[in-house]
Amino acid sequence: MLAVSVFLFVVITSHVESVSASEEDVGTQVRMLLSQIFHMGKLQCYECPNCDEVDKSTPKKKNCGACVKAVTTKPVKIITRGCVGSCEGLPKIPNTDIYCCESELCNSTTQIKSNLKLICFTLLVFIIAKYFQKLY
Repeated sequence: MLAVSVFLFVVITSHVESVSASEEDVGTQVRMLLSQIFHMGKLQCYECPNCDEVDKSTPKKKNCGACVKAVTTKPVKIITRGCVGSCEGLPKIPNTDIYCCESELCNSTTQIKSNLKLICFTLLVFIIAKYFQKLY
């Protein structure tokens, strides 16, 4: 907690010193900066026990730390969306894929978390293509 406090102090101090504006503008910018660093448990997530798709009428829950979407495939496909305090420490459930995200209403999409292997593979292909482009 102390490290987070020190980090926030350094970030806020350096940000405020670099801004030449009125005190009200600085206060607004500090609040915006803090809200970008931490969601402060104020995310809004879709929350429904069995919903394949979401729309405007889908219930939402406020003051969430993170949004989740659980897709159970056996014996029947069931999609559950909801709200948790954090993405850390979510349980492993047989026949269920659990996706967790930390942005506003992010549990609406079919694929929430990015696939790190795909990103690395794409980056590798790009680097190799650039290398061969220089050879020819």
